[in-house]
Amino acid sequence: AILLGSFLPQGAEAQVSSWRDVCTVEDYVTYKDQLCPEAFSVSTLAFNPLAPKAEATMTLILRPTKDLPSKESKMQYVHIRLPGFEPVGAVNSLNAMRRDLTITATNPTAVNENTATAYNTYLNPVFRSPATYQIDTGILVLEVIPGKSLRFDKFMEATICCYRLPAYSPLDNPAYRISAPTSLGAEHISIDDESILSTPHIDPGFQWDFLQVNFDPPVALALAVIELTIRSANDLGDRCRIILHTPLVTRMPPVNADIGFNTNASSDPNDWMYFAHLARWDNGKRTITFFLRENKVLPKGKLVTLRTNPGEFRLPTHVASNWNNLTVEARSSDGVDGIIQPTSVTQSARVP
Repeated sequence: AILLGSFLPQGAEAQVSSWRDVCTVEDYVTYKDQLCPEAFSVSTLAFNPLAPKAEATMTLILRPTKDLPSKESKMQYVHIRLPGFEPVGAVNSLNAMRRDLTITATNPTAVNENTATAYNTYLNPVFRSPATYQIDTGILVLEVIPGKSLRFDKFMEATICCYRLPAYSPLDNPAYRISAPTSLGAEHISIDDESILSTPHIDPGFQWDFLQVNFDPPVALALAVIELTIRSANDLGDRCRIILHTPLVTRMPPVNADIGFNTNASSDPNDWMYFAHLARWDNGKRTITFFLRENKVLPKGKLVTLRTNPGEFRLPTHVASNWNNLTVEARSSDGVDGIIQPTSVTQSARVP
């Protein structure tokens, strides 16, 4: 070990200065803003479900180093930037470049507290709902309700619905940012831009690279062909099941059944060889399950199109384009183990 005394002149005594808190000592008050800027002592994100490309609810936990009050003359905001995330929310009625995301206060009510007045309960939230996602800037704007404050002495917890997660993210990704501006502009920012302190690792695992669903014809209440196009980012084999979830679609007659399909729309005429010759319709779950053949591997990056037979499936009165509830998953041959989480389709046809 190296001792401090070995570097001192002979006869000199080692003296170590006592620690001084530069954030509170009066001698450093002139430099406080540089040495001890206001920040979020706690900023944490969690996602449910935590899976690549999943549509997830985000849990947000915050605690600033000072109270951040909001009033009509000086509105307080929190800005969150999550590159690679896609908002899943309603189009703002006043601006098509905005998406409304529901934010729900979730702080528990302590013993002997009144839920209507306790901090950030569902009856007394800190943030106005909905929050607003700005498509042009990629910023989620949270507005502190006038008369309320984001407090430094308590954790604020809320859920935000919803985001589609990226395919991958490292633990505590420094690209995810947070700040606390006000309505008075750049000269009155409560907390400057900083990294969010805690974010989970999103493991890419097995996932879809591309998913598309079309209807032929895409007409309300029509008996239509359902066309599913898939491209996996990973090899799929061992007789795995590929399951298309089709809420609101009905089969005629409305019973469980083995159903025929074809791969005539695929670019490779031999794609039919990867699949068992019949798929399975589950009338209760509204799913179509396609089965890979034994000893066949559907290679990653291969684009395959599966089409049901005509006259078998009746469409609902309306399906929005790129509808999030049309999902595809992959499961083991016995259906017990998930291989690819249910994933919303990349593209889907609109039914007027």
